[in-house]
This record gives sequence, structure tokens and C-alpha cells, in this order.
Amino acid sequence: MFPVDVVHRALREIYERVDTLHSKQQQTMTAEGKQFLDKNAKLDDVTLTESGF
Repeated sequence: MFPVDVVHRALREIYERVDTLHSKQQQTMTAEGKQFLDKNAKLDDVTLTESGF
């Protein structure tokens, strides 16, 4: 068996790595979403409203 502190450190490192990956994915998705909206805003059949709907 592993000492509890070793397990806690390992789990903390895993969670930190997962959080980092999630943050990077979120940044990518946000950028892609903005590009999509900007591109579609320029289409002739798209009407932009003040409210965003």
C-alpha cells in the first residue's frame, strides 16, 4: 500500500493536469466559436440584432 500523502500528491497532480487540459480546450473552443460567429455575421442572410438574437 502507498502512504496516504503519496496518493494525495499523485491525485493533486492528476487533477492539475486535467484542469490545464480543460482550460486549453475551453480557450480553443471559445476562439473557434468567436470565429464562427464573426464569419456568419458577414453573411447576407444573417441579421444581427442589438440583443444578439
